[in-house]
Amino acid sequence: MIKTKILIVGPCQAGKSTIANFLSDATEGSQGDYNPTQGIRILEFEVNNVLAGSRTVTAEVELWDVSGDHKYEACWPAIAKDTAGVVFVFSPDMANYDKELEEWYDYMERTAYIKDIQCLIFRHHRPGQNIVAGQSPLPSSMSRLHCVDTSLDDDGSTIRESFDSYISTLLTAMADKSEKEELSILQS
Repeated sequence: MIKTKILIVGPCQAGKSTIANFLSDATEGSQGDYNPTQGIRILEFEVNNVLAGSRTVTAEVELWDVSGDHKYEACWPAIAKDTAGVVFVFSPDMANYDKELEEWYDYMERTAYIKDIQCLIFRHHRPGQNIVAGQSPLPSSMSRLHCVDTSLDDDGSTIRESFDSYISTLLTAMADKSEKEELSILQS
């Protein structure tokens, strides 16, 4: 089993907790009322049969659902520590989503040394919103990142499939890095 820490970040009311609850099969706070996350929530769950390099493994995921409220910004360094990946979430109907996304991305790239392969973006559409793929452009610094249009109006299969694929990519990169480090040690 491989353990990995993934942050889910983005503006307030973007749907981060809704997606985190869905991915982890959590039922807390799913009554439909908006309850802002206070700091962070850590959800732990397993993703089975994940391809990591040439092996099929079970991934033990720590999904850190991070509040989008800037009053918790002083906690960001501790939250970013030992992060393997970041899922950015935004709602295309929100004003200034691009500035907030870019702020999160710049911070994670600078502080947690997150590379593009370690990132995923969910352009999350609230219930009843029409999905128009690519309707809300990403900041130019994030245009290389994989972005998926999501909604829970359908069965959520797009979210689950995209996340599982992301986990596979992330774990493969981690396995490759570990292999290179081991070879480097052996060659020293």
